[in-house]
Amino acid sequence: MRPNIKRPTKTPVTGLDLKNFEGMQQAFVEGKKAQGFLFNTITGRQEIRIPIPGQARTFLGFNIIADRTVATAVPFTILFSLNLNNDVIVQGCATSLFSPTNNIASEYYKYCRPLTGSDTLIIVTDNPALDTFRTIFQFYYSER
Repeated sequence: MRPNIKRPTKTPVTGLDLKNFEGMQQAFVEGKKAQGFLFNTITGRQEIRIPIPGQARTFLGFNIIADRTVATAVPFTILFSLNLNNDVIVQGCATSLFSPTNNIASEYYKYCRPLTGSDTLIIVTDNPALDTFRTIFQFYYSER
């Protein structure tokens, strides 16, 4: 005989009702979404424009990871700047400061901002090394 297991009918964080379809749909819409981009950071200055999905209503934060494509013993620092609709989020900081493997305590660096539906992130990288780096940029958003 199977024990009578009482399953939760509400999510612990938001208290949304999961018994009906509308409750599940609301939990999905209010959940955090992530979108990632992989690009090569070349020597010198480079600008990358990243469109944010139109259904995104709140920018939650980001992380960035730069990894050398060829292993060398020379240390490196890639500086980057990040703008969201002409709002400067980061200016001239090392990518390692915003990496989840190094310095930030959570999955991403939290920077909550409202979005309009036609938003663009602009990443400017400055790579003084003679190497190319594989760079992963991820941003997090909510549709509410």
